[in-house]
Amino acid sequence: MSALQIAIAALLGLGVLLTAFPRVRAAKAGASDAMPSPGAAARGISIAIRLVLAALAAVLLYLALFPPSRPAPAPRPLTVLAADWRGAAASAPVDEGATLIALPEAEDPPSAAERVPDLATALRRHPQADGLRVLGRYLSPRDRDAAAGRLTDFVSAPAPEGLHALDWTRRPQRGESVRVNGHVSGGGIAAVELRDPAGEALQRATPDADGRFALSAPARAPGPALLSLRLLDADGGTRGEIPLPIEVRTPAPLRVLLLAGAPSPELKLLRRWIEDAGLELDARIAFGRGVVLGGPGLAPDGETLARSDLVILDERAWDALGPGGRGALLAAAREGLGVLLRLTQRPGPAGREDLLALGWRIEAGDGARELALAGIEAPRLHRAALRVEHAEALPLLRAQDGSSVAAWRPLGQGRIGVWWLLDSFRLALTGEAETHAALWRQASETLARARRDVAEAAAPDWIWRDERAVECGLDASASAARVRDPAGAAIELLPDARGCAAWWPRDPGLHAIETGDARRWRYVHAAEHAPALYAAQQEVATRRLLAQPLPAPRARAAPTPAPGWPWALGWLGVALLLWWLERRGRAG
Repeated sequence: MSALQIAIAALLGLGVLLTAFPRVRAAKAGASDAMPSPGAAARGISIAIRLVLAALAAVLLYLALFPPSRPAPAPRPLTVLAADWRGAAASAPVDEGATLIALPEAEDPPSAAERVPDLATALRRHPQADGLRVLGRYLSPRDRDAAAGRLTDFVSAPAPEGLHALDWTRRPQRGESVRVNGHVSGGGIAAVELRDPAGEALQRATPDADGRFALSAPARAPGPALLSLRLLDADGGTRGEIPLPIEVRTPAPLRVLLLAGAPSPELKLLRRWIEDAGLELDARIAFGRGVVLGGPGLAPDGETLARSDLVILDERAWDALGPGGRGALLAAAREGLGVLLRLTQRPGPAGREDLLALGWRIEAGDGARELALAGIEAPRLHRAALRVEHAEALPLLRAQDGSSVAAWRPLGQGRIGVWWLLDSFRLALTGEAETHAALWRQASETLARARRDVAEAAAPDWIWRDERAVECGLDASASAARVRDPAGAAIELLPDARGCAAWWPRDPGLHAIETGDARRWRYVHAAEHAPALYAAQQEVATRRLLAQPLPAPRARAAPTPAPGWPWALGWLGVALLLWWLERRGRAG
Protein backbone atom coordinates (compact mmCIF):
# COMPACT_ATOMS: atom_id res chain seq x y z
CA MET A 1 0.00 0.00 0.00
CA SER A 2 1.53 3.29 -1.10
CA ALA A 3 1.68 6.52 0.88
CA LEU A 4 -0.90 8.08 -1.44
CA GLN A 5 -3.34 5.27 -0.77
CA ILE A 6 -2.84 5.62 2.98
CA ALA A 7 -3.37 9.40 2.81
CA ILE A 8 -6.57 9.13 0.77
CA ALA A 9 -7.91 6.38 3.04
CA ALA A 10 -7.22 8.60 6.07
CA LEU A 11 -8.99 11.57 4.50
CA LEU A 12 -12.03 9.47 3.61
CA GLY A 13 -12.15 8.05 7.13
CA LEU A 14 -11.87 11.56 8.62
CA GLY A 15 -14.68 12.75 6.38
CA VAL A 16 -16.93 9.93 7.60
CA LEU A 17 -16.12 10.78 11.24
CA LEU A 18 -16.80 14.49 10.69
CA THR A 19 -20.12 13.61 9.08
CA ALA A 20 -21.07 11.20 11.85
CA PHE A 21 -20.05 13.34 14.86
CA PRO A 22 -22.92 15.94 14.79
CA ARG A 23 -25.49 13.26 14.00
CA VAL A 24 -24.37 11.07 16.87
CA ARG A 25 -24.41 14.06 19.24
CA ALA A 26 -27.95 15.01 18.14
CA ALA A 27 -29.09 11.42 18.63
CA LYS A 28 -27.64 11.34 22.19
CA ALA A 29 -29.32 14.66 23.02
CA GLY A 30 -32.71 13.35 21.88
CA ALA A 31 -32.25 10.16 23.90
CA SER A 32 -31.47 12.17 27.13
CA ASP A 33 -34.81 14.07 27.09
CA ALA A 34 -37.17 13.04 29.88
CA MET A 35 -40.04 12.75 27.53
CA PRO A 36 -38.64 11.66 24.11
CA SER A 37 -40.85 12.45 21.12
CA PRO A 38 -42.56 9.59 19.29
CA GLY A 39 -40.33 10.06 16.23
CA ALA A 40 -37.03 9.89 18.15
CA ALA A 41 -36.59 6.17 17.56
CA ALA A 42 -37.25 6.58 13.84
CA ARG A 43 -34.73 9.42 13.65
CA GLY A 44 -32.14 7.23 15.36
CA ILE A 45 -32.62 4.48 12.81
CA SER A 46 -32.40 7.03 9.96
CA ILE A 47 -29.15 8.43 11.37
CA ALA A 48 -27.66 4.95 11.65
CA ILE A 49 -28.59 4.15 8.02
CA ARG A 50 -26.99 7.41 6.86
CA LEU A 51 -23.80 6.68 8.78
CA VAL A 52 -23.57 3.22 7.24
CA LEU A 53 -24.19 4.64 3.75
CA ALA A 54 -21.54 7.34 4.32
CA ALA A 55 -18.98 4.72 5.33
CA LEU A 56 -19.98 2.60 2.34
CA ALA A 57 -19.62 5.61 0.02
CA ALA A 58 -16.14 6.25 1.38
CA VAL A 59 -15.12 2.62 0.80
CA LEU A 60 -16.56 2.61 -2.76
CA LEU A 61 -14.81 5.88 -3.60
CA TYR A 62 -11.51 4.42 -2.38
CA LEU A 63 -12.03 1.27 -4.50
CA ALA A 64 -12.91 3.40 -7.53
CA LEU A 65 -9.63 5.28 -7.12
CA PHE A 66 -7.58 2.15 -6.31
CA PRO A 67 -9.41 -0.89 -7.68
CA PRO A 68 -8.25 -4.24 -6.32
CA SER A 69 -5.82 -6.28 -8.44
CA ARG A 70 -6.73 -9.55 -10.06
CA PRO A 71 -4.21 -12.38 -10.54
CA ALA A 72 -2.60 -12.59 -13.97
CA PRO A 73 -3.43 -15.70 -15.99
CA ALA A 74 -0.72 -18.33 -16.11
CA PRO A 75 1.36 -18.00 -19.34
CA ARG A 76 0.55 -20.62 -21.95
CA PRO A 77 2.13 -21.41 -25.32
CA LEU A 78 0.47 -20.15 -28.45
CA THR A 79 -0.81 -22.81 -30.84
CA VAL A 80 0.06 -21.63 -34.35
CA LEU A 81 -1.81 -23.06 -37.33
CA ALA A 82 0.21 -23.10 -40.56
CA ALA A 83 -0.34 -24.62 -44.00
CA ASP A 84 -1.99 -28.08 -43.89
CA TRP A 85 -2.57 -27.79 -40.16
CA ARG A 86 -5.40 -30.32 -40.32
CA GLY A 87 -2.97 -33.00 -41.51
CA ALA A 88 -0.82 -32.29 -38.45
CA ALA A 89 -3.80 -32.12 -36.09
CA ALA A 90 -4.79 -35.65 -37.11
CA SER A 91 -1.81 -36.99 -35.13
CA ALA A 92 -1.69 -34.28 -32.45
CA PRO A 93 -5.12 -32.75 -31.74
CA VAL A 94 -5.40 -29.11 -30.75
CA ASP A 95 -5.63 -28.63 -26.97
CA GLU A 96 -8.97 -27.38 -25.70
CA GLY A 97 -8.72 -23.86 -24.40
CA ALA A 98 -5.46 -23.20 -26.27
CA THR A 99 -4.89 -19.76 -27.74
CA LEU A 100 -5.13 -20.39 -31.49
CA ILE A 101 -3.26 -18.26 -34.00
CA ALA A 102 -3.96 -18.74 -37.71
CA LEU A 103 -1.26 -17.66 -40.16
CA PRO A 104 -2.32 -16.47 -43.63
CA GLU A 105 -1.54 -19.85 -45.23
CA ALA A 106 -3.70 -21.81 -42.74
CA GLU A 107 -6.72 -23.15 -44.63
CA ASP A 108 -10.17 -22.92 -43.00
CA PRO A 109 -9.10 -22.33 -39.37
CA PRO A 110 -11.54 -22.80 -36.46
CA SER A 111 -13.75 -19.86 -35.60
CA ALA A 112 -11.91 -19.45 -32.29
CA ALA A 113 -8.58 -18.90 -34.08
CA GLU A 114 -7.21 -15.39 -34.32
CA ARG A 115 -6.14 -14.45 -37.84
CA VAL A 116 -2.80 -12.62 -38.02
CA PRO A 117 -0.74 -11.39 -40.99
CA ASP A 118 2.46 -12.90 -39.56
CA LEU A 119 3.84 -14.52 -36.43
CA ALA A 120 5.52 -11.34 -35.19
CA THR A 121 2.09 -9.66 -34.98
CA ALA A 122 0.75 -12.55 -32.90
CA LEU A 123 3.66 -12.28 -30.46
CA ARG A 124 3.09 -8.55 -30.06
CA ARG A 125 -0.57 -9.18 -29.27
CA HIS A 126 0.30 -11.92 -26.78
CA PRO A 127 3.51 -10.76 -25.08
CA GLN A 128 3.09 -13.19 -22.17
CA ALA A 129 2.93 -16.26 -24.44
CA ASP A 130 5.20 -18.96 -23.07
CA GLY A 131 6.56 -20.62 -26.22
CA LEU A 132 5.06 -21.65 -29.55
CA ARG A 133 3.45 -24.89 -30.71
CA VAL A 134 3.24 -25.09 -34.49
CA LEU A 135 0.85 -27.37 -36.36
CA GLY A 136 1.34 -27.61 -40.10
CA ARG A 137 3.81 -28.37 -42.84
CA TYR A 138 6.39 -25.72 -41.92
CA LEU A 139 6.95 -22.11 -40.89
CA SER A 140 7.64 -19.86 -43.85
CA PRO A 141 10.85 -17.79 -43.94
CA ARG A 142 8.71 -14.76 -43.09
CA ASP A 143 7.99 -16.21 -39.63
CA ARG A 144 11.13 -18.16 -38.73
CA ASP A 145 13.04 -15.19 -37.35
CA ALA A 146 10.15 -14.38 -35.01
CA ALA A 147 10.00 -18.02 -33.85
CA ALA A 148 13.72 -18.24 -33.09
CA GLY A 149 14.24 -19.10 -29.44
CA ARG A 150 10.49 -19.57 -28.86
CA LEU A 151 9.52 -22.78 -30.68
CA THR A 152 8.80 -25.54 -28.15
CA ASP A 153 6.87 -28.04 -30.30
CA PHE A 154 6.47 -28.65 -34.01
CA VAL A 155 3.97 -31.19 -35.35
CA SER A 156 4.44 -31.51 -39.09
CA ALA A 157 1.89 -32.64 -41.61
CA PRO A 158 2.55 -35.76 -43.71
CA ALA A 159 5.06 -35.02 -46.47
CA PRO A 160 3.60 -34.72 -49.98
CA GLU A 161 4.59 -37.20 -52.66
CA GLY A 162 7.36 -36.25 -55.02
CA LEU A 163 11.02 -35.28 -54.93
CA HIS A 164 12.15 -34.79 -51.31
CA ALA A 165 15.92 -34.41 -51.58
CA LEU A 166 18.26 -33.46 -54.40
CA ASP A 167 21.97 -32.73 -54.65
CA TRP A 168 24.32 -32.45 -57.59
CA THR A 169 27.80 -31.28 -58.57
CA ARG A 170 27.26 -27.57 -59.06
CA ARG A 171 30.75 -26.44 -60.09
CA PRO A 172 32.50 -29.40 -61.78
CA GLN A 173 35.79 -29.09 -63.54
CA ARG A 174 35.90 -29.73 -67.23
CA GLY A 175 36.12 -33.48 -67.81
CA GLU A 176 34.63 -34.39 -64.44
CA SER A 177 31.26 -36.06 -64.01
CA VAL A 178 28.19 -34.19 -62.83
CA ARG A 179 26.73 -36.50 -60.20
CA VAL A 180 23.05 -36.20 -59.26
CA ASN A 181 21.65 -37.89 -56.16
CA GLY A 182 18.15 -37.63 -54.78
CA HIS A 183 15.22 -39.20 -52.99
CA VAL A 184 11.60 -39.52 -54.10
CA SER A 185 8.53 -40.79 -52.28
CA GLY A 186 5.21 -42.04 -53.47
CA GLY A 187 4.33 -44.68 -56.03
CA GLY A 188 3.68 -42.22 -58.82
CA ILE A 189 7.34 -41.72 -59.79
CA ALA A 190 8.75 -44.75 -61.59
CA ALA A 191 11.92 -43.28 -63.12
CA VAL A 192 14.09 -40.17 -63.19
CA GLU A 193 15.90 -38.83 -66.23
CA LEU A 194 18.85 -36.45 -66.53
CA ARG A 195 18.65 -34.16 -69.56
CA ASP A 196 21.12 -31.82 -71.21
CA PRO A 197 20.43 -28.13 -72.04
CA ALA A 198 18.95 -29.16 -75.39
CA GLY A 199 16.48 -31.49 -73.71
CA GLU A 200 18.15 -34.72 -74.81
CA ALA A 201 18.22 -37.57 -72.30
CA LEU A 202 21.66 -38.25 -70.84
CA GLN A 203 20.84 -41.02 -68.37
CA ARG A 204 17.79 -42.65 -66.83
CA ALA A 205 17.56 -44.43 -63.47
CA THR A 206 14.89 -46.23 -61.47
CA PRO A 207 14.64 -45.31 -57.77
CA ASP A 208 15.41 -48.18 -55.43
CA ALA A 209 13.07 -49.56 -52.77
CA ASP A 210 13.86 -46.60 -50.50
CA GLY A 211 13.24 -44.10 -53.29
CA ARG A 212 16.90 -43.14 -53.78
CA PHE A 213 18.57 -42.68 -57.14
CA ALA A 214 21.91 -41.63 -58.65
CA LEU A 215 22.73 -40.26 -62.10
CA SER A 216 25.85 -38.88 -63.75
CA ALA A 217 26.93 -37.14 -66.93
CA PRO A 218 30.22 -35.67 -68.14
CA ALA A 219 30.86 -31.93 -67.85
CA ARG A 220 32.23 -30.77 -71.18
CA ALA A 221 31.85 -27.16 -72.32
CA PRO A 222 33.14 -24.58 -69.83
CA GLY A 223 30.80 -21.95 -68.44
CA PRO A 224 27.24 -22.01 -67.08
CA ALA A 225 24.81 -24.65 -68.32
CA LEU A 226 21.34 -25.77 -67.37
CA LEU A 227 20.68 -29.47 -67.04
CA SER A 228 17.32 -30.75 -65.85
CA LEU A 229 15.93 -33.67 -63.88
CA ARG A 230 12.66 -35.05 -65.18
CA LEU A 231 10.37 -37.19 -63.02
CA LEU A 232 8.50 -39.87 -64.95
CA ASP A 233 5.54 -42.09 -64.12
CA ALA A 234 5.10 -45.71 -65.13
CA ASP A 235 3.67 -44.70 -68.53
CA GLY A 236 6.55 -42.35 -69.29
CA GLY A 237 4.53 -39.25 -68.56
CA THR A 238 6.22 -36.27 -66.94
CA ARG A 239 5.41 -35.74 -63.25
CA GLY A 240 7.71 -32.75 -62.87
CA GLU A 241 10.97 -31.24 -64.05
CA ILE A 242 13.59 -29.45 -61.93
CA PRO A 243 16.38 -27.31 -63.44
CA LEU A 244 19.93 -28.24 -62.40
CA PRO A 245 22.28 -25.31 -63.00
CA ILE A 246 25.99 -26.08 -63.24
CA GLU A 247 29.07 -23.99 -63.95
CA VAL A 248 31.83 -25.96 -65.61
CA ARG A 249 35.22 -24.60 -64.56
CA THR A 250 38.42 -24.73 -66.54
CA PRO A 251 41.24 -24.63 -64.01
CA ALA A 252 44.86 -24.45 -65.02
CA PRO A 253 45.48 -27.89 -66.56
CA LEU A 254 47.70 -30.43 -64.87
CA ARG A 255 51.09 -30.84 -66.49
CA VAL A 256 51.70 -34.54 -67.13
CA LEU A 257 55.06 -36.03 -68.06
CA LEU A 258 54.55 -39.43 -69.71
CA LEU A 259 57.58 -41.72 -69.97
CA ALA A 260 57.33 -45.10 -71.72
CA GLY A 261 59.88 -47.69 -72.74
CA ALA A 262 57.73 -48.87 -75.66
CA PRO A 263 54.38 -48.05 -77.34
CA SER A 264 51.28 -50.06 -76.38
CA PRO A 265 47.48 -49.89 -76.66
CA GLU A 266 47.31 -48.89 -72.98
CA LEU A 267 49.68 -46.01 -73.64
CA LYS A 268 47.77 -44.91 -76.74
CA LEU A 269 44.41 -44.66 -74.96
CA LEU A 270 46.04 -43.04 -71.95
CA ARG A 271 47.49 -40.31 -74.18
CA ARG A 272 44.09 -39.81 -75.81
CA TRP A 273 42.45 -39.35 -72.40
CA ILE A 274 45.10 -36.83 -71.34
CA GLU A 275 44.50 -34.78 -74.47
CA ASP A 276 40.69 -35.03 -74.24
CA ALA A 277 40.82 -33.93 -70.60
CA GLY A 278 42.70 -30.80 -71.59
CA LEU A 279 45.85 -31.64 -69.63
CA GLU A 280 49.27 -30.43 -70.71
CA LEU A 281 51.18 -33.47 -71.99
CA ASP A 282 54.89 -33.99 -72.40
CA ALA A 283 55.23 -37.55 -73.75
CA ARG A 284 58.57 -39.31 -74.29
CA ILE A 285 58.35 -42.80 -75.79
CA ALA A 286 61.38 -44.97 -76.51
CA PHE A 287 61.41 -47.00 -79.71
CA GLY A 288 64.74 -48.78 -79.21
CA ARG A 289 68.32 -48.08 -80.27
CA GLY A 290 68.28 -44.71 -78.54
CA VAL A 291 65.31 -43.37 -80.49
CA VAL A 292 62.96 -41.40 -78.22
CA LEU A 293 59.83 -39.77 -79.57
CA GLY A 294 59.05 -36.46 -77.93
CA GLY A 295 62.38 -35.57 -76.32
CA PRO A 296 66.13 -35.91 -76.36
CA GLY A 297 65.92 -38.83 -73.91
CA LEU A 298 63.76 -40.51 -71.35
CA ALA A 299 65.51 -38.99 -68.34
CA PRO A 300 63.98 -35.54 -67.66
CA ASP A 301 66.10 -32.75 -66.21
CA GLY A 302 65.38 -30.98 -62.92
CA GLU A 303 63.61 -28.06 -64.60
CA THR A 304 61.20 -30.40 -66.37
CA LEU A 305 60.43 -32.25 -63.13
CA ALA A 306 59.87 -28.97 -61.26
CA ARG A 307 57.49 -27.81 -64.00
CA SER A 308 55.47 -31.06 -64.02
CA ASP A 309 52.60 -32.00 -61.68
CA LEU A 310 52.49 -35.75 -62.41
CA VAL A 311 54.91 -38.25 -63.94
CA ILE A 312 53.47 -41.50 -65.36
CA LEU A 313 56.05 -44.07 -66.40
CA ASP A 314 56.24 -47.82 -67.00
CA GLU A 315 58.77 -50.29 -65.59
CA ARG A 316 60.97 -50.05 -68.74
CA ALA A 317 61.29 -46.30 -68.38
CA TRP A 318 61.89 -46.76 -64.64
CA ASP A 319 64.83 -49.08 -65.37
CA ALA A 320 66.11 -46.85 -68.17
CA LEU A 321 66.33 -43.82 -65.91
CA GLY A 322 69.21 -45.41 -64.05
CA PRO A 323 70.15 -44.70 -60.43
CA GLY A 324 70.73 -40.99 -61.07
CA GLY A 325 67.46 -40.47 -62.95
CA ARG A 326 65.44 -42.41 -60.37
CA GLY A 327 67.10 -40.47 -57.56
CA ALA A 328 66.24 -37.14 -59.23
CA LEU A 329 62.65 -38.31 -59.78
CA LEU A 330 62.21 -39.38 -56.15
CA ALA A 331 63.83 -36.15 -54.92
CA ALA A 332 61.27 -34.19 -56.98
CA ALA A 333 58.51 -36.38 -55.50
CA ARG A 334 59.62 -35.45 -52.00
CA GLU A 335 59.18 -31.81 -53.06
CA GLY A 336 55.57 -32.38 -54.13
CA LEU A 337 55.66 -34.10 -57.54
CA GLY A 338 53.25 -37.01 -58.10
CA VAL A 339 54.63 -40.26 -59.56
CA LEU A 340 52.67 -43.23 -60.95
CA LEU A 341 54.58 -46.37 -61.96
CA ARG A 342 52.70 -48.67 -64.38
CA LEU A 343 53.83 -52.27 -64.05
CA THR A 344 53.32 -54.89 -66.72
CA GLN A 345 56.17 -57.06 -65.39
CA ARG A 346 58.85 -56.98 -62.69
CA PRO A 347 61.35 -54.12 -62.97
CA GLY A 348 65.04 -54.93 -63.13
CA PRO A 349 67.04 -55.72 -59.99
CA ALA A 350 68.27 -52.16 -59.50
CA GLY A 351 64.77 -50.78 -60.01
CA ARG A 352 63.34 -53.28 -57.53
CA GLU A 353 65.94 -52.27 -54.96
CA ASP A 354 64.95 -48.62 -55.25
CA LEU A 355 61.28 -49.56 -54.87
CA LEU A 356 62.08 -51.78 -51.90
CA ALA A 357 63.81 -48.81 -50.25
CA LEU A 358 60.47 -47.00 -50.54
CA GLY A 359 58.62 -49.94 -48.97
CA TRP A 360 57.29 -51.49 -52.21
CA ARG A 361 57.95 -55.23 -52.57
CA ILE A 362 57.43 -56.44 -56.15
CA GLU A 363 57.42 -60.22 -56.54
CA ALA A 364 56.53 -62.50 -59.43
CA GLY A 365 53.10 -64.09 -59.19
CA ASP A 366 50.77 -66.31 -61.15
CA GLY A 367 49.83 -65.64 -64.76
CA ALA A 368 47.81 -62.60 -65.72
CA ARG A 369 44.60 -62.90 -63.76
CA GLU A 370 41.17 -61.95 -65.12
CA LEU A 371 39.12 -59.57 -62.98
CA ALA A 372 36.20 -57.20 -62.95
CA LEU A 373 36.56 -53.73 -61.49
CA ALA A 374 34.37 -52.72 -58.60
CA GLY A 375 31.01 -51.59 -59.96
CA ILE A 376 31.72 -52.78 -63.53
CA GLU A 377 30.73 -56.24 -64.74
CA ALA A 378 32.09 -55.95 -68.29
CA PRO A 379 34.51 -55.94 -69.87
CA ARG A 380 36.72 -58.36 -67.98
CA LEU A 381 40.21 -56.93 -67.48
CA HIS A 382 43.56 -58.40 -66.41
CA ARG A 383 46.17 -57.66 -63.79
CA ALA A 384 49.92 -58.24 -64.20
CA ALA A 385 51.39 -61.50 -62.91
CA LEU A 386 52.83 -59.75 -59.87
CA ARG A 387 52.45 -59.55 -56.12
CA VAL A 388 52.72 -55.92 -55.02
CA GLU A 389 53.00 -55.39 -51.28
CA HIS A 390 53.40 -52.34 -49.10
CA ALA A 391 52.51 -52.19 -45.42
CA GLU A 392 51.40 -48.54 -45.52
CA ALA A 393 49.97 -48.19 -49.05
CA LEU A 394 46.41 -47.03 -49.63
CA PRO A 395 44.21 -48.53 -52.37
CA LEU A 396 43.84 -46.47 -55.51
CA LEU A 397 41.80 -48.93 -57.60
CA ARG A 398 40.02 -52.10 -56.50
CA ALA A 399 38.64 -55.18 -58.17
CA GLN A 400 35.22 -56.57 -57.33
CA ASP A 401 36.76 -59.13 -54.96
CA GLY A 402 38.23 -56.29 -52.89
CA SER A 403 41.84 -56.77 -53.96
CA SER A 404 43.85 -53.77 -55.12
CA VAL A 405 45.15 -53.30 -58.66
CA ALA A 406 46.64 -49.86 -57.87
CA ALA A 407 47.86 -48.31 -54.63
CA TRP A 408 49.72 -45.21 -53.43
CA ARG A 409 51.63 -43.86 -50.45
CA PRO A 410 52.87 -40.40 -49.42
CA LEU A 411 56.49 -39.54 -50.10
CA GLY A 412 57.62 -36.32 -48.48
CA GLN A 413 55.35 -33.57 -49.80
CA GLY A 414 54.36 -35.68 -52.81
CA ARG A 415 52.89 -39.08 -53.51
CA ILE A 416 54.01 -42.18 -55.37
CA GLY A 417 51.68 -44.85 -56.74
CA VAL A 418 51.97 -48.24 -58.41
CA TRP A 419 49.46 -49.44 -61.05
CA TRP A 420 49.46 -53.09 -62.18
CA LEU A 421 46.20 -53.20 -64.16
CA LEU A 422 47.22 -54.21 -67.67
CA ASP A 423 44.40 -53.28 -70.00
CA SER A 424 42.21 -50.43 -68.83
CA PHE A 425 42.14 -49.38 -72.50
CA ARG A 426 39.49 -52.09 -73.09
CA LEU A 427 37.02 -49.88 -71.27
CA ALA A 428 37.39 -47.15 -73.87
CA LEU A 429 36.98 -49.68 -76.71
CA THR A 430 33.81 -51.34 -75.34
CA GLY A 431 31.57 -48.36 -74.68
CA GLU A 432 32.92 -47.53 -71.21
CA ALA A 433 34.98 -44.49 -72.22
CA GLU A 434 33.54 -42.46 -69.36
CA THR A 435 34.60 -45.13 -66.88
CA HIS A 436 38.09 -45.23 -68.39
CA ALA A 437 38.32 -41.46 -68.04
CA ALA A 438 37.03 -41.59 -64.47
CA LEU A 439 39.70 -44.16 -63.45
CA TRP A 440 42.58 -42.10 -64.77
CA ARG A 441 41.11 -38.82 -63.58
CA GLN A 442 40.83 -40.21 -60.06
CA ALA A 443 44.40 -41.49 -60.19
CA SER A 444 45.79 -38.21 -61.50
CA GLU A 445 43.85 -36.07 -59.00
CA THR A 446 44.98 -38.30 -56.13
CA LEU A 447 48.68 -38.28 -57.00
CA ALA A 448 49.30 -34.96 -58.76
CA ARG A 449 51.12 -32.08 -57.14
CA ALA A 450 48.90 -30.17 -54.74
CA ARG A 451 47.89 -26.87 -56.29
CA ARG A 452 46.52 -23.82 -54.59
CA ASP A 453 43.09 -23.06 -55.97
CA VAL A 454 41.34 -19.85 -54.98
CA ALA A 455 37.77 -21.01 -54.48
CA GLU A 456 34.78 -18.81 -55.06
CA ALA A 457 32.85 -17.61 -52.04
CA ALA A 458 30.45 -20.24 -50.80
CA ALA A 459 27.18 -20.02 -52.71
CA PRO A 460 23.78 -20.92 -51.26
CA ASP A 461 22.63 -24.34 -52.37
CA TRP A 462 19.11 -23.16 -53.14
CA ILE A 463 17.66 -19.74 -53.92
CA TRP A 464 13.88 -19.50 -54.11
CA ARG A 465 11.80 -16.83 -55.77
CA ASP A 466 10.38 -14.10 -53.48
CA GLU A 467 12.64 -15.17 -50.62
CA ARG A 468 15.64 -13.35 -49.19
CA ALA A 469 18.97 -14.46 -50.65
CA VAL A 470 22.40 -13.47 -49.36
CA GLU A 471 25.47 -13.17 -51.57
CA CYS A 472 28.88 -12.98 -49.90
CA GLY A 473 32.40 -12.58 -51.16
CA LEU A 474 31.67 -9.11 -52.55
CA ASP A 475 34.10 -6.23 -52.24
CA ALA A 476 32.57 -3.74 -49.81
CA SER A 477 34.55 -0.94 -51.45
CA ALA A 478 33.46 -1.86 -54.98
CA SER A 479 31.61 0.93 -56.72
CA ALA A 480 29.33 -1.37 -58.71
CA ALA A 481 27.95 -4.63 -57.36
CA ARG A 482 24.74 -5.77 -58.95
CA VAL A 483 22.57 -8.76 -59.74
CA ARG A 484 21.21 -9.09 -63.27
CA ASP A 485 18.00 -11.08 -63.77
CA PRO A 486 17.21 -13.28 -66.80
CA ALA A 487 15.55 -10.33 -68.59
CA GLY A 488 18.72 -8.23 -68.22
CA ALA A 489 17.42 -5.84 -65.57
CA ALA A 490 20.04 -4.98 -62.93
CA ILE A 491 19.51 -4.52 -59.19
CA GLU A 492 22.20 -2.72 -57.24
CA LEU A 493 23.68 -4.56 -54.26
CA LEU A 494 24.97 -2.82 -51.13
CA PRO A 495 27.62 -5.03 -49.51
CA ASP A 496 28.22 -4.62 -45.79
CA ALA A 497 31.63 -4.56 -44.10
CA ARG A 498 31.82 -8.36 -44.38
CA GLY A 499 31.23 -8.25 -48.13
CA CYS A 500 27.69 -9.67 -47.96
CA ALA A 501 24.52 -8.26 -49.51
CA ALA A 502 20.89 -9.39 -49.51
CA TRP A 503 18.51 -9.40 -52.46
CA TRP A 504 15.01 -10.63 -53.18
CA PRO A 505 14.67 -12.32 -56.58
CA ARG A 506 11.33 -11.86 -58.30
CA ASP A 507 11.74 -14.15 -61.30
CA PRO A 508 13.04 -17.71 -61.63
CA GLY A 509 15.99 -18.39 -63.88
CA LEU A 510 19.70 -17.75 -64.19
CA HIS A 511 20.95 -14.56 -62.51
CA ALA A 512 24.41 -13.00 -62.85
CA ILE A 513 26.18 -11.48 -59.84
CA GLU A 514 28.49 -8.78 -61.22
CA THR A 515 31.30 -7.06 -59.35
CA GLY A 516 33.41 -4.99 -61.69
CA ASP A 517 34.57 -7.34 -64.43
CA ALA A 518 33.95 -10.47 -62.34
CA ARG A 519 30.76 -12.45 -62.83
CA ARG A 520 29.29 -15.43 -61.02
CA TRP A 521 26.03 -17.26 -61.65
CA ARG A 522 23.09 -18.07 -59.40
CA TYR A 523 19.90 -19.90 -60.33
CA VAL A 524 16.59 -18.91 -58.76
CA HIS A 525 14.09 -21.75 -58.41
CA ALA A 526 10.30 -21.50 -58.26
CA ALA A 527 8.61 -23.38 -55.41
CA GLU A 528 5.79 -24.56 -57.66
CA HIS A 529 8.27 -26.45 -59.86
CA ALA A 530 9.28 -28.69 -56.94
CA PRO A 531 6.63 -28.36 -54.22
CA ALA A 532 7.62 -31.49 -52.30
CA LEU A 533 11.30 -30.51 -52.31
CA TYR A 534 10.49 -26.97 -51.21
CA ALA A 535 8.26 -28.24 -48.39
CA ALA A 536 10.97 -30.68 -47.24
CA GLN A 537 13.59 -27.93 -47.11
CA GLN A 538 11.29 -25.57 -45.21
CA GLU A 539 10.39 -28.33 -42.74
CA VAL A 540 14.07 -28.98 -42.05
CA ALA A 541 14.64 -25.27 -41.49
CA THR A 542 11.69 -25.17 -39.08
CA ARG A 543 12.96 -28.16 -37.12
CA ARG A 544 16.31 -26.44 -36.68
CA LEU A 545 14.51 -23.88 -34.53
CA LEU A 546 13.76 -26.62 -31.98
CA ALA A 547 17.50 -26.97 -31.36
CA GLN A 548 17.89 -23.31 -30.42
CA PRO A 549 18.06 -22.66 -26.68
CA LEU A 550 14.93 -21.26 -25.10
CA PRO A 551 15.15 -18.14 -22.91
CA ALA A 552 15.01 -18.48 -19.13
CA PRO A 553 11.50 -19.05 -17.75
CA ARG A 554 9.68 -15.79 -17.35
CA ALA A 555 8.70 -14.58 -13.91
CA ARG A 556 4.98 -14.77 -13.31
CA ALA A 557 3.38 -11.55 -14.46
CA ALA A 558 2.34 -9.06 -11.77
CA PRO A 559 -1.36 -8.95 -10.94
CA THR A 560 -3.26 -6.47 -13.08
CA PRO A 561 -5.72 -3.94 -11.54
CA ALA A 562 -9.39 -4.56 -12.18
CA PRO A 563 -11.39 -1.80 -13.86
CA GLY A 564 -12.50 0.95 -11.47
CA TRP A 565 -15.72 1.97 -13.17
CA PRO A 566 -18.01 -0.59 -11.38
CA TRP A 567 -16.88 0.81 -8.02
CA ALA A 568 -17.42 4.36 -9.28
CA LEU A 569 -20.96 3.49 -10.31
CA GLY A 570 -21.58 1.99 -6.86
CA TRP A 571 -20.24 5.10 -5.17
CA LEU A 572 -22.46 7.29 -7.37
CA GLY A 573 -25.54 5.22 -6.45
CA VAL A 574 -24.80 5.40 -2.71
CA ALA A 575 -24.10 9.15 -2.95
CA LEU A 576 -27.44 9.73 -4.69
CA LEU A 577 -29.21 7.67 -2.03
CA LEU A 578 -27.58 9.76 0.72
CA TRP A 579 -28.56 12.97 -1.07
CA TRP A 580 -32.16 11.76 -1.32
CA LEU A 581 -32.28 10.83 2.38
CA GLU A 582 -30.86 14.22 3.39
CA ARG A 583 -33.37 16.08 1.23
CA ARG A 584 -36.24 13.99 2.55
CA GLY A 585 -35.15 14.54 6.14
CA ARG A 586 -35.04 18.29 5.68
CA ALA A 587 -38.41 18.31 4.00
CA GLY A 588 -39.86 16.33 6.94
